Amino acid sequence: MRRPPQIKRSSTGSLKPGVEEGSSIAASSGTAAAMTSNDESVFAVLDDNGTTTAGVSTSEAQTLKLVVQEHAQLCKALTEWMVQQRKTVETQLTEQERLIKAVVQSHQQTVQGLKRLNKEVVTQEVVPKGGTPVPAVGEPDHAPDDSEAPLSQDDGAMASVARADLQDVFNGDEALLDNWRRCSGLQTVEKWVLNYREHPAGWGALLMIQGIPEVTARLRNKVENYAIYSALFLSVSIGLIASPPDALTGEIAADPWTSDWWESHLRRRIYFYSFGIGLASHMLSILLAMAFCNALNETARDSDVFRIFARGEGFIATVRTQLSFDIGCIADIIGIMVAVTNYITWVEVLVGTVVLSIITWIQLRKTKRLLFMNGSIVKYWREELGGKPDENDPYDLQLPAECFRRRAAASGTVSKMVVGGSPEWRNIMQAPAPQQQHRPGRSGVTGRAAVAAIF
Repeated sequence: MRRPPQIKRSSTGSLKPGVEEGSSIAASSGTAAAMTSNDESVFAVLDDNGTTTAGVSTSEAQTLKLVVQEHAQLCKALTEWMVQQRKTVETQLTEQERLIKAVVQSHQQTVQGLKRLNKEVVTQEVVPKGGTPVPAVGEPDHAPDDSEAPLSQDDGAMASVARADLQDVFNGDEALLDNWRRCSGLQTVEKWVLNYREHPAGWGALLMIQGIPEVTARLRNKVENYAIYSALFLSVSIGLIASPPDALTGEIAADPWTSDWWESHLRRRIYFYSFGIGLASHMLSILLAMAFCNALNETARDSDVFRIFARGEGFIATVRTQLSFDIGCIADIIGIMVAVTNYITWVEVLVGTVVLSIITWIQLRKTKRLLFMNGSIVKYWREELGGKPDENDPYDLQLPAECFRRRAAASGTVSKMVVGGSPEWRNIMQAPAPQQQHRPGRSGVTGRAAVAAIF
């Protein structure tokens, strides 16, 4: 395609097309755009007389404009086509490289598998049972020197098999250790756990139903919440004792041994005694929570956690944490009441405190009663402790109790599961796993099968 002919001015003043040919279309889109803009700049807007300012007629101007537009569209289409072709070629090259890599990787895996099978066959055939190794055909009959390390001739397949065997051994040990933690020592607390109807609370039954991790997490959360809020009250109590209000530390204006003199002394002592009791109670709540969490941190087995609640009164420890917090709050409130009597009368303080306490207690008791009566293992299930379960929902824990009996019965067997221990355990460990061929180093598989056989 050629560029539109140039325009020459005739002797009469009109423009005529020349005979000189235009240059060819540029290859790049930038050149084409530049040419298009240069061509369009030739044309001017038609004036009121129907001709351009350059003297070109309307029809000629429109014709040239159409030609230039077609030229620009063609350049744009060619540019887009070239870009699309380039993307297609790059995509094809990428797919070819991916295919080549996949083929090479598959070939390498096949070669490694053949080498591993060849070494296993050679080991079984060349090394006689109870004899000395015989060098295979094609292998040197002398011992390799330091430069010929065993792994230097291996491509990594044997190392992968060794790692897999070691991982199986670790998995089997982990399963065995987990069963030991869950079973060992349960016979020492079996009688207490199965007597769940005589427990003062339901934590023993919850340990049997929900499991050790869940119940201990709940109890930690409980005592830690009391400890946190006790620390908040403790910080306030320390500040009020260290710097009490001026009305409680100034000189008494009343005459000695009068009623006002006695009232001032009584007010001061009740204030300091109350905040002192609150400080000690909140500190005790924090220390009890810390002691309970530390005791749980040092338990090694599930039976130790059961024993904390059976003999160590773990439930009583949580109750004491709660009571210490409550007593500290009550003592702090009394101290605040005494301080307020410096500004208003005793009657107003007592009446206001009683009214607020009654309203708060009613709302708390109503909400707390509904929550515990419909979900607590004691307040809902235990009829002998005030619970009211549904008629078709008896407090019967035969299934959890039977599971606990099985674990307690397996405690002695799991404790003997040590390599080189009793003859029964050696026979179990040496037996091949069901539906699997026994291979050296696969003791983890047989270990898991032996643990499963116990239960």
